[in-house]
Amino acid sequence: MRLRLLLVGLTAALAIGGCGGTGTAPLASKESPTPAPDIEATVVAEVQARLQPTTPRVPSGVPLSPDARAGVVDFATSHGQIVRDWEDFHVRLDAWRDALTACEPGSVEVALRGFAASIGALASQAGRLPRSVGVAGLADNLIVATEFEAEAIRRLRDGWRPDDPTVFDGVDLARSAALDLQREAQDVLRDLQAKTTDESRARVGFYIGSVDDLNFDWDTFRQNYDSFRAQEPDLSSTEMVAGLSGLVDEFRDIVVTVRDLPADDVTRGVSTILAQAAEAEDLALRNLRGTFRKSEVVAAGPVEEAPDFLGGEFGFGGETLGPGESFSDPSGPSGQPATAAAFAPRDPTLFDAFDTQLARSNSLRRQAVQVMADISDETSKDAQAAVGQYSEQSEVLLAEWRQFHSDYDDWRRTEGGCDRLKATGTLAQLTSDFAAITRRTRDVTGGTLLGPLRELLVEAAELEEEGLRDLRNTWRPFDVQVHNTFEGRRSSAARLLRQVAVGLDSLLAQYDIPAPVP
Repeated sequence: MRLRLLLVGLTAALAIGGCGGTGTAPLASKESPTPAPDIEATVVAEVQARLQPTTPRVPSGVPLSPDARAGVVDFATSHGQIVRDWEDFHVRLDAWRDALTACEPGSVEVALRGFAASIGALASQAGRLPRSVGVAGLADNLIVATEFEAEAIRRLRDGWRPDDPTVFDGVDLARSAALDLQREAQDVLRDLQAKTTDESRARVGFYIGSVDDLNFDWDTFRQNYDSFRAQEPDLSSTEMVAGLSGLVDEFRDIVVTVRDLPADDVTRGVSTILAQAAEAEDLALRNLRGTFRKSEVVAAGPVEEAPDFLGGEFGFGGETLGPGESFSDPSGPSGQPATAAAFAPRDPTLFDAFDTQLARSNSLRRQAVQVMADISDETSKDAQAAVGQYSEQSEVLLAEWRQFHSDYDDWRRTEGGCDRLKATGTLAQLTSDFAAITRRTRDVTGGTLLGPLRELLVEAAELEEEGLRDLRNTWRPFDVQVHNTFEGRRSSAARLLRQVAVGLDSLLAQYDIPAPVP
């Protein structure tokens, strides 16, 4: 509506200028229809035909005053210069827009498709890692880690929206979990590498030899114990206690040997198992010996001579011999009849309990043997070759994985290569530059004749400048809608400029004024 009112004013101004400022145009008869305008018809004539159908066109033969003619020329010159600079500004603005490919939503979609393809390739690469015995579990960890992260990237690719920054959270969580699995695999790999060195293999060989010697002594003890049990029915109580004490002494050497095994990080588990078995068996054997209670019996004749080891050293719940006492003396120190030492078990099932412990020890020893066999396999030359092959291929995978994370982090940090500060700074400068064009439109003189055209020119500039300011204040990368408001105002400003150009061309043609070269 405002445009129509301005054009009506332009029509009136043209009528006044064409008549030299005096009189009025004669009315046209109702029987004389106004000619229909074609594409080349001026906006002024179109509006005059529609709003004042009874008013004819201003006669083209009426000349303008020199001042009015000079004003038209000045307006046309200024208009041409402004339009030229306006078009140059649009060239710069459009070039800036074209250079913002990294800030367009399509660039994010392309980047995410690329990241999804890259992590998918890494997952496939993890699936091709060696799966020899000892390293298969490490490969499984990396396969799970890469596939977990790949799934998160695919969800980001399919669900990304420029207005929802939380879509990246899933990738961050998946990456953290994947890195935990990766570190776990690397820790195990370092252990395997340490086990498979030539030095470690030599230590394991020496350790296995020491355990073999220990097991030989342990088996010898078991044979001695079985011989003792076979003679048990024919042994006196003192002989039985003496035999158990001998077995305790023999097994003490085994316990000491276990404690002195040359264990390191590789073989410490075996030493722990053997120590558990030896200490439990030693305790059970000592408890067995300690359950025999000493008792004194008055001897009517020769008495059984107690073994020397009982002399004041062992007290199994009863009395011990005092200084100077002997089981072979016919009388005690006070001249009383001699007493014989006898030992009676407190619990007749004690040997059964010890035999049960022997079974437990055997189980632990077999477990230790199996662990040693595993260690031997893990430290073999074949294992060394398998670990080396896995280490080489996994390091390639991890290096590419780290590069993937570096590329992804750089993309996130730089917003996909979109320099937000640079873009907004350029946009602010463009807005400032266009404000100068707006000021120049306001400085154009129009007077009574060209006032409406000047108002249209100023309105077009102000409209586009307002759009630029809004764009400067609201611009953000990857938002496909952010330019829509400005483009609408730019289109409206262009329509106003076309109307100014049509009106000015019509005026120049009507008064036969050559178009000035800007």
